[in-house]
Amino acid sequence: MLIIDLFEARRNPELNPKQEGHAAAVAFLSKIPQDELIHYGVSMTELPKLGINPSSKYNTPIGIYFYPASYYLTIKKNKNTLDFQDKAAYIQILKLNGNILQLGNGDADFYKNTLDKLRDMIPELAKQFGSNIEFIKEHLRFHISASKYEAKVSNYDGFIWYILWKLSSELGGGVRGSQQRYGQAKRNPVIWNKLIRMLGYSAVIDLGAGIIHQNEMFQGVALDPAKIQLIKTFSNKDSNPTNEIPIWNQLLVWPSKTPKQYIQSVSIYIRLNNITTSVNRKIAGKVLHKVVNFLKADPTIFLQLDSTDINTYVLMANSLDYNNMAQWIRMHYELALWDAADKKEFQMLRNLVTSVKKNSPELLPQTIESVNHYMPKYQKLRAKLLRIPQTTETTQIISAIDELFYLIGYDK
Repeated sequence: MLIIDLFEARRNPELNPKQEGHAAAVAFLSKIPQDELIHYGVSMTELPKLGINPSSKYNTPIGIYFYPASYYLTIKKNKNTLDFQDKAAYIQILKLNGNILQLGNGDADFYKNTLDKLRDMIPELAKQFGSNIEFIKEHLRFHISASKYEAKVSNYDGFIWYILWKLSSELGGGVRGSQQRYGQAKRNPVIWNKLIRMLGYSAVIDLGAGIIHQNEMFQGVALDPAKIQLIKTFSNKDSNPTNEIPIWNQLLVWPSKTPKQYIQSVSIYIRLNNITTSVNRKIAGKVLHKVVNFLKADPTIFLQLDSTDINTYVLMANSLDYNNMAQWIRMHYELALWDAADKKEFQMLRNLVTSVKKNSPELLPQTIESVNHYMPKYQKLRAKLLRIPQTTETTQIISAIDELFYLIGYDK
């Protein structure tokens, strides 16, 4: 997993953890004046540094996520447990510089002013993201209207958050908008981050509205690494290196609305926290079987995953010595990428070459020249399929590709 390091204690000896635990973090934050707490956050990490996970697939903008300091103090002063990562190895205190977008209190003026800013940004958005002005105008109008009944939180801030989310999805697909092909959606969290920063904010804080994500009502995200400052790092004395056993039990019953959400969220959690299967292989195996059963029931889920999700489960299967399952995941992922559009294109090429060869052989050289640049893609797919256990479907695809190669004399 790629993590972009922003701060490291070994480069800043004064930040090295000396005090321990949540009690020490509470004592430190309690000294900060109440009216300044909005500029502070707490990030729970497994390593003594802050970082961005570029592969995150939550429907949220990319950034450094944290608990608002006021919320953290309330939870810990009352001896309660944080929603997520309470026992992480390190407690990071960070300070937010720049403008902060506080969600939950937006009024009609905020809503109108933000929409005006978005409209003014349209020419620059078209330039930066390879779209066109009329496309963005049209979709912005549509999402403004749709936000009134589609936004998960029905208030002015919720409407704006919905509009930014949908607009980032459109821009992630360029002029094709929601018809973007597999793989382009992973740009959306980056574009979402960019949109908020273009509006003039370097961080967002949600103090209980559940707008950033409904599973964590209180949270914040720092969008610009240059506008945050790591103030203090505490070692968490409550951290338990062997806590992977209860973690695997939690992952087995992880709350998700859909199978796709379950597969993605478990994959992300495993990667972000470097969870291994060595502590509890039996429960880890049950988690993997649950994922595979979801994929068997609905193979279209493969098209909504990216290679990092697939690699997570392939590595997990191999570590459990479930080699056949690892091959099954890899094979069906490759088959899913051979989607309807590719099949239609392939059939069209084969029909074209067959027809020319039969009815107008004098045009065959020009025809072969015009279709030749498609062949490396099919050669690559053929090579991938040959590396995995064969099924009736994979054998048919390989045979069809071989037939086309033979027709045009392509050297495979």
